[in-house]
Amino acid sequence: MKQELGELPKTATGGRHANWICLDYFDIVVHVFYPETRKFYQLEDLWSDGVITTYE
Repeated sequence: MKQELGELPKTATGGRHANWICLDYFDIVVHVFYPETRKFYQLEDLWSDGVITTYE
């Protein structure tokens, strides 16, 4: 977002040693976490009607 659009998150929760980082861009929220943390929280069930985008 910063490189492509010059946008910084409004807030960022987590940090260098966190298992889960949340970046809030106001209109878009980005969750970045380790596979085992993702499995534990199961956000896909919480947001089951949302569109899933997968990145390599």
